[in-house]
Amino acid sequence: MDKPYHFWIGVIVFTVINLMSSQITITLIAIPVAMTLFPDLDANTPYHRNFLTHGILVWLVVWLFNPILLTALVCLGVGLHCFLDINIHSEQQKGFYLIKFRKKGLFKRFKGRQGLLSTLWLLFNFIGSVVILVIQLKVI
Repeated sequence: MDKPYHFWIGVIVFTVINLMSSQITITLIAIPVAMTLFPDLDANTPYHRNFLTHGILVWLVVWLFNPILLTALVCLGVGLHCFLDINIHSEQQKGFYLIKFRKKGLFKRFKGRQGLLSTLWLLFNFIGSVVILVIQLKVI
């Protein structure tokens, strides 16, 4: 999906979250909406779609050491981007769709079930980001 769609769908999702929760203010969602574009910061590099930018691992570690609502919302912003990148049509799961995982010092794409693994990675990160937000909202 294109960057404008990631951004505008992020605006809609976070606005709905803002309306549903009194704990989340409109100013608190500005950064997570911007984070829906974070995974594509490396778009013009050979490392585009690596597991660090197209995943919540970095933000999960930050959240574990600093469990505040903003960090949980940032996780959701990146997770939402991952969800919007999912393509369920196997014939289109090739090339830049594939997530690059670290292997032998270089970023290489998995051989074999590349599309399935990439889809599972993106889905896992979206679900994980939702779980983090649910945990955070229960903690407050």
